[in-house]
Amino acid sequence: MAVLELHIYGPAFNLPSIDARCLATIALIQSNLASDDWCLVPSSDPVINAFRELPALKDGALWVTGFRNIASYLKVYGDWQNATAELSEQQAADSEAYLSFLESRGIPLLDLSLYVSSDNYTTCTRSALAEITPWPQSWTIPQQLRDDARKRSEHLGLSGLDVDAIREKELKQENEGIAAQIPKSLRRPKQTVTALLGSTAEQTRFRLEAVTADFFEPLEELLGEKKYFLSDEMTALDCLVLGILAQMQIADLPQPWLKHALEKKYPKLSVWTKENTEKHFGPATNLRHRPLAERSWTKLAFDVFNSITDSIPINIAGAQVRKHSTETKSTKNRADYEQKHMFHVKACRQQSLMREIVVSILSSAGLVGTLLYVGVLSLPQKKPPPTRRNFGEAGALLGLR
Repeated sequence: MAVLELHIYGPAFNLPSIDARCLATIALIQSNLASDDWCLVPSSDPVINAFRELPALKDGALWVTGFRNIASYLKVYGDWQNATAELSEQQAADSEAYLSFLESRGIPLLDLSLYVSSDNYTTCTRSALAEITPWPQSWTIPQQLRDDARKRSEHLGLSGLDVDAIREKELKQENEGIAAQIPKSLRRPKQTVTALLGSTAEQTRFRLEAVTADFFEPLEELLGEKKYFLSDEMTALDCLVLGILAQMQIADLPQPWLKHALEKKYPKLSVWTKENTEKHFGPATNLRHRPLAERSWTKLAFDVFNSITDSIPINIAGAQVRKHSTETKSTKNRADYEQKHMFHVKACRQQSLMREIVVSILSSAGLVGTLLYVGVLSLPQKKPPPTRRNFGEAGALLGLR
């Protein structure tokens, strides 16, 4: 049996990953596989697979990405039966409903806390990402994750936490229209970022309390006095709840409103989270890690080119991959996974080929330039025209030119 590799975003906030879905996948695999059957790879590089997504499970040449897809894969793969296989029909339906609830409410709340809140992002999240992401992805991945988080959390109506965006908008308005005609010395002074953060936090406090209550209350009611939410065993639902709540409770942030709400208002959830965080993510778990391989200079050049092209909106093959990345949720057997995997790989082949060609051209140009600089190669010199001797009038008389 091949050892499965679980690729995740690396550790942060005293947890094995900075990403809640990666944490959930760790707990899921821990609950269903023996420690010798899998290993953890904190690559923090979504480009490592054709789907461009983490968490990602590598089974030989096959990649399965995303928490829900990995849970489904473990369930249908013959050698490993997921605990969700023991759920009744009603429990399975409840699990699906609550998983969707966690994705639409819990993940966006984390997005608000870790990424949208300018104070939390600039003070903690950005520096944590810079430590775990490889160069040059550290240029692009943090901002890309923040942009994605903003989009996922828009429906909660709490963009006021993003002071950076508010300040940028105000500066833009200052320099447009009538305001641009007013001398700066006569303009009304604007609030400082610190004052603005205080005012927006006060304005959104009631909204924050409402959305946190909408998330925590149904979970505490579902848990009740039980050990787990739906079954006597840990299921995919418990794993995703743990991944989300562990980050909410453990992360030490300048604006810890999620942590305070969880610990002060929902004690059952808080105690459950502490116990299971220690059980699945604590020092005694001894997670089996696979060390990262050193990158060759060609891989580094390829990563640099990826970072540049990722900022250009021409990624057609990548768009196809993202469009179909959730299709594996309805997969019934391993053959379907392999078929869909080949579709994704084929969709990325054209884009990867183009990148490899460009990297090869740039590498060749750099090599030639270096050889020219050190003098190993030299450009051909144009021969000067032959000089003619001037014999004056005597030469002309004798026909000498």
